[in-house]
Amino acid sequence: MKPHEILKALDRWHNGIPDDLLNDAVDQQEDITPGLIAALEEVAQKPDTFLQDPERNLFYWGAYLLAHFEEPKALLPMVNLLKLDGGKYAPLVEDFFEDAPLLLANVSGENKEPIIELARGAFTEQLRETAVDTLGLLCAWGAIDPVIVEREYKSILESLRPENAWLGAVLTNAAMDLGMRDLGVTIRAAYDRNAVDRDLADIDLFAEWLIETDFEAPPPFVHLRQSIDDIVEFFHEKMREDLMLDGADEDLPPEGVELN
Repeated sequence: MKPHEILKALDRWHNGIPDDLLNDAVDQQEDITPGLIAALEEVAQKPDTFLQDPERNLFYWGAYLLAHFEEPKALLPMVNLLKLDGGKYAPLVEDFFEDAPLLLANVSGENKEPIIELARGAFTEQLRETAVDTLGLLCAWGAIDPVIVEREYKSILESLRPENAWLGAVLTNAAMDLGMRDLGVTIRAAYDRNAVDRDLADIDLFAEWLIETDFEAPPPFVHLRQSIDDIVEFFHEKMREDLMLDGADEDLPPEGVELN
């Protein structure tokens, strides 16, 4: 298939995982990338069009393909797409947020500023959480200076109020994952003003981590998907996990058998 045919078919695909189309897109990465980026830009610029025609779906497959390609030109279009979160356009992007740190981190290239701005900005808590996790993921990879991440985490923690307690917990857990003990005083102050959700970030665990220098934490961000090595396998595994969460695991084929 030619690139424009692949794009057209993906835009209306709603029948399971389009294995052949995804593989064709990968085989024609260079030629198809501009069309995938344009798909993200179109949604961000004309979201009402996609609310009126919810069958259009290229931007969904496109975001994951661009992350698989590690395409840095997709960063700003992807950021602008995710900024639709909140308000009437939120349904257009709600399916991305489970994997949003993966998507952003894999297209960030050398430019981390748009992600930092998301973490700082007056956006939805979900979007700021995504940015915080993305910075943590990049830090764990060695793709950003830890000093920058710690500085941003500290600034955000200092600004949080009780209504931001969920984000405070995300930041606390990220700091522990990354071993940023210099943030201990800032985190303690956030707990004191109820700006950290104690159900999500246990204060006793935080205290233990802060005192015990040999505290054994799991590898950073093991709970996040971090890469897309094979786009088709990725979507089949993602579907398998979703079915298991929905309690449909009894109907699953054996591991390694594709789902559709």
